[in-house]
Amino acid sequence: GFNTDIIGFKKGLFKKKWNKKRPVIIFGAGGAAEAVIYFLKLEKIKDITIVNRTKKRATEMARKYEKVKFTTDFNLDISEAGLIINTSSLGMIGYPDLKIKLNKTNKEAIIYDIVYNPINTKLIQEAKKQKLEFVTGLDMFIEQARASFEIWFQVTPEVNSNLIDNIKKRIGKTT
Repeated sequence: GFNTDIIGFKKGLFKKKWNKKRPVIIFGAGGAAEAVIYFLKLEKIKDITIVNRTKKRATEMARKYEKVKFTTDFNLDISEAGLIINTSSLGMIGYPDLKIKLNKTNKEAIIYDIVYNPINTKLIQEAKKQKLEFVTGLDMFIEQARASFEIWFQVTPEVNSNLIDNIKKRIGKTT
């Protein structure tokens, strides 16, 4: 089988320049988090911390990947992180927001929220407010769709501004 989460995440992230030597903080410990960790391990990232509400899920994920740390403390120090990723449902329509403060985050940090509905989650709004680089879930969503289409039909769809605008309008109608 194929995991297009890895492809979508990677293509969204590679639109930004990130410091691979800084710690990575991942909120969530589900399937998308595992795809992200797998990708980060391929990139030889050494300092990865999973933050999850339940200790069991985070522990299982941390055991599966060498030298991945975990915590249930959503108030952990993220000031040195180079990449902060929300892979949880927090911030999605119908769910509570991911409540983290980015005001003490270093200015080279990249904020990546894989939630795409809404596109401008509270986390993305906070990143904009703090003038931090960010990647929205729309990037991952589009790149996953392109990869899936290519796998099924051996054709890579073109992405242009009209397509992106149309997707944004349709996502906006569901809110």
